[in-house]
Amino acid sequence: MRTHGWAGSPPQSDDEAVGRIVAAALTVVEQRGTDITVADVARLLGVTRQTVYRYFDGTDALLTAAATAAAGEFLDTVRALVGDEDRPAEAVVTAVAHTLELLPHRRPMHLLIDPAQQGRFSAGVTSSVARGFARAMLENLPVEWHSAGFDDTAMDELVEFVLRVIQSYVVDPGDPARTGDDLHGYLSRWLGPAVATHTARDQPATVTASVAPSS
Repeated sequence: MRTHGWAGSPPQSDDEAVGRIVAAALTVVEQRGTDITVADVARLLGVTRQTVYRYFDGTDALLTAAATAAAGEFLDTVRALVGDEDRPAEAVVTAVAHTLELLPHRRPMHLLIDPAQQGRFSAGVTSSVARGFARAMLENLPVEWHSAGFDDTAMDELVEFVLRVIQSYVVDPGDPARTGDDLHGYLSRWLGPAVATHTARDQPATVTASVAPSS
């Protein structure tokens, strides 16, 4: 590993170099949004563009790594806000509501799901990167999906449905935008029943037996 540059404080390993490059990319995205270049990141680090290219083959690869790093912390935050809620409909509604409220303050997350990134590594809401984010969010919830009747096909469809809901808010949050209890209530009335209907469909029917009175 070459150690030239780095504003006088070179990394001690390749892993440290990658970590510092990704952290710098996140900083630039927080400051300027998603329209950044390798040169912007190199400038912040005090290195040449060639140094960054040594670890990442281009802006898209760098931003993918940055978005992935941001997603881990974001998903942990959402999971903590959902708490111990393990009912599928309630957990999904709460997770989506918190996601929508957190997104405006987490600019790196738009790298994953903002349709404005089409043509880059996140080509719309159904891209593999976006689907991976939504699936990780759902699987991170304290829900026993298989027991609730969600097989692989159902989970794939739920991932897509949740992504489309989130993307619609990214494109147009509303005027005024729903927040807090208003947002949670709206999602409970419309998103919740869609999840609950599938759950109920796959649960065994409860049969109440009639017992004749003793003579």
